[in-house]
Amino acid sequence: MSHTVKIAAQFKTENLESFKRAIEHFGWKLVENTRIRTYSSDSARNTVYPMIAQNPNHGYDLGIQFNEATGELEVYGDFFDGSVARTLGQGIDKLKQEYTCCVAEDYFAFHGYTATREVMEDGKIAVVGELC
Repeated sequence: MSHTVKIAAQFKTENLESFKRAIEHFGWKLVENTRIRTYSSDSARNTVYPMIAQNPNHGYDLGIQFNEATGELEVYGDFFDGSVARTLGQGIDKLKQEYTCCVAEDYFAFHGYTATREVMEDGKIAVVGELC
C-alpha cells in the first residue's frame, strides 16, 4: 500500500537556500502553495503544502512544511513508485548528502573561503575550504 510519510532528515529553515540548491541540483523544481503528486488514494494529495519539490520525471513529489518550533523543514513523500528514490536516493540519501555539501559551501563562502568538493573512492564527499 502506498502512502505519504514524514522523512527522517534534519533540514534547517535557516539553510533554506542550501536546501533549494540541493533540490535543483537533481533537476527538481520548488513550487509554493500547492499539492503533491502521489498515489491516487493517498489522502496527502489533498494537503496544500507551503512548498513542494516537484519531481522532474512526472513521479511522486515531496511536500515541505516549515516547523517554526524546531526550525526544521519537514519533508513528506511517498516512495512506493520508486520515482523519488531514482533521483534523490533511497530515503533521499543523495539529497541529504547534497544538502550537507551546500550548507558547508555556504558556510565557507560566508567566512571568505572558497570551497571545493573532493569525491573519495568510496563515494563520500569532502568539502574543503581555502582562504581567498
